[in-house]
Amino acid sequence: MAPRRMIVPSLLVASLFFAGAVAVMVLVVDFLTGPKKDDTDAEIRAEQHHTVLWKACARYAADHSGEYPSSLGVLVSQGYIDDAMIRYVGREGALMEILYQPPTDDATEDAVMLCDSHPTFVGLWTHGYVAGKSDADSCFVYATTVGGYQDYVPFDQVRSLMKNP
Repeated sequence: MAPRRMIVPSLLVASLFFAGAVAVMVLVVDFLTGPKKDDTDAEIRAEQHHTVLWKACARYAADHSGEYPSSLGVLVSQGYIDDAMIRYVGREGALMEILYQPPTDDATEDAVMLCDSHPTFVGLWTHGYVAGKSDADSCFVYATTVGGYQDYVPFDQVRSLMKNP
């Protein structure tokens, strides 16, 4: 009988070990398989806020002989947008403010006019990393162009819009 008693605890230990290993594998696969729901929600919020602001700027320009507002505050004060549209909660709970630079008269459709207040990703794509550069130089920022195109752009492209470049 003594050997039988040893089998039950051994099977229990083996089962617990196996269950723990499976749990760790699930966590690792979940981590490696893509963005988290919070990250996806943050991207959706970024797109929504940028779209509302871009459309408000376009409506303002249409109402003012092609002149864009001098600031997002003008859009708020004249009722084109609510003040809350200028900010959103980004990845990992970071408060993002959307910065604005009025397009110049000779701006092309691909000139950036809206961007997030600080970089969103560090090394999002491997081609963004260049040996010898700081982390800020390999960061990406969500931005919107005069033509309405939205994407992540290298930090250097929007450095002039940043409050503390």
